[in-house]
Amino acid sequence: MASGAFNLFEAARALEAAGVERAQAEAIAGAIHQGQYHDQAIKEDLFGLGSQMRSGIAEFRAEKRVASGALHSFNSQFRADLASFEKRMTIRLYLVGAGLAAWFIAFELFT
Repeated sequence: MASGAFNLFEAARALEAAGVERAQAEAIAGAIHQGQYHDQAIKEDLFGLGSQMRSGIAEFRAEKRVASGALHSFNSQFRADLASFEKRMTIRLYLVGAGLAAWFIAFELFT
């Protein structure tokens, strides 16, 4: 803070030395000083937004891990169900094929 005031004083004196009126020099130096406070407020806001963004990303990653685990569980169950369904359909196709073959043989034998 002391260095900020010192810079403000030096800026006003440098402007006076350059031929700017004292009131204008103090106004310009004051505006520069105010701009420094404004810049600090912007930095603090950006830091706060950065913190919020980091916590949001961490929360998203945690939710993603939970969803990934649930998806993996669903995928495993789906594969097991699909394998069971495929086995049942294969057995049914063999039974239908055997039944058609039996009808064809019976038709050939009795006609």
